[in-house]
Amino acid sequence: MTGKHAEEQLEKLARYVTDHLGLEFTGSRLTDLSRGAAAAGRENGFSDLHEFIDYVLGATPSPLLLQNLASHLTVGETYFFREKMVFELLEGELLPGMLESAQKRKVPLRIWSAACCTGEEAYSLAIVVHRLLRSRPGCKVQITGTDINPHFLEKAVTGIYSQWSFRATPAHLKDKYFHELKNGMWEVDLKIRSMVDFELVNLANLTSPGTKSKLSAKADLIICRNVLMYFSPLQAEKTLQNLQDRLALEGYLILGPNEGSSAAAADFSTSIHKGARIYRKNGVVPTPKSFRQITAPGDATLPSAPLAPAEVQRRAVLPESVVLPDLPQKPGLKTETLASRVTGLMEESRRLADEGNLEQALAQCDEVLKLDRLNSTAFYFRAIILQEKNEPGEARASLQRAIYLDPNFVLAHFALGNLARTMAKPKEAQKHFDNALTLAEKLPLDQILAESEGLAVSRLIEMIRILKLNFSD
Repeated sequence: MTGKHAEEQLEKLARYVTDHLGLEFTGSRLTDLSRGAAAAGRENGFSDLHEFIDYVLGATPSPLLLQNLASHLTVGETYFFREKMVFELLEGELLPGMLESAQKRKVPLRIWSAACCTGEEAYSLAIVVHRLLRSRPGCKVQITGTDINPHFLEKAVTGIYSQWSFRATPAHLKDKYFHELKNGMWEVDLKIRSMVDFELVNLANLTSPGTKSKLSAKADLIICRNVLMYFSPLQAEKTLQNLQDRLALEGYLILGPNEGSSAAAADFSTSIHKGARIYRKNGVVPTPKSFRQITAPGDATLPSAPLAPAEVQRRAVLPESVVLPDLPQKPGLKTETLASRVTGLMEESRRLADEGNLEQALAQCDEVLKLDRLNSTAFYFRAIILQEKNEPGEARASLQRAIYLDPNFVLAHFALGNLARTMAKPKEAQKHFDNALTLAEKLPLDQILAESEGLAVSRLIEMIRILKLNFSD
């Protein structure tokens, strides 16, 4: 087989995988596809990769074949209480009200951990629910974890994990809900394991589940974090709509903080806080008040967001290509008064955005820019609001202004990359992701990025590398 034909064959397999599994393999990721397909081929008795690809492309896409491919093309990397603030939000704000409502209606609360990998997220949810049920005896909860990779689910059902899975787990939770085995592994306590069921589900092709499936009834809470970034933009939109269809009225859908912004349906309210994007069906996403921490007294508290880097440079003159909004400059104020006024307006804008009042939140941002036309943070937050309003062109212009005023604004570069990706501009997305990665790699890995709602530099670098691989030309 010639090199050109082999390349064309691999590209056909990539399209097949995208169509049937949702996974995107382009550019440098074709090497990963070739490696994974070769392993799948060997498992099926094919010594030659190209013979196996011919077989796959000519065969009916059966569930067994797709599961086999998925087991070699998906990479499991997760741990208990990943993005701890999301679990604090669930325990402190969302789940108590959901449990109360379910108990009053005398129905079970249904929770779905979609693309749960090896089960750590589903069991983390069960631990949080178990803690809350102490004050609600008799309340019933169904937790279902799903994944397309059968090998991941085998490990999830077993419930045995290495020390590496506990790198974000508070010690008191580990001691209470896990048992150490002789080989240094840890087993999930039976009372937690009994709360979770696992099923094989392909998110890229969600068909109606059978009556025996725990997913036959609509879920009150669906968590599908940092999954859609592996899909093509078109498949991500389709999958998000399918997840929304599976959600009960007033139910919650939680995605990663940079996922799904362009697909919010009219009957969904949305909010971004505490490291997640939260949708609610025919209901309002509550504004966080005081969280019940999952940490015990004496545990280290989460670090607060640092101030912007000292090397921030603000420029008084903008090039003609960067046009500021037509906002009249307000009369000058004393420096102290101006700073206080700007801070107050920004806090109010964030509060309004969290409540879903995007028009007023945008108006508050514009008030900030009337007082301080060189406020890069206001331009950045203005862009986030505009994205929620499905105004990508205006959002893009606002992010460009933020970066011109502050060339070191990592999250603005990252947001531009995500925006270009959703607008099907892969070369532009790659450029912005490169810029964000270069800046992020100069920062301490454990630093929490300003304006990120608790996102650490290390996590941002991980996300950028995934996106760069999945959305390159």
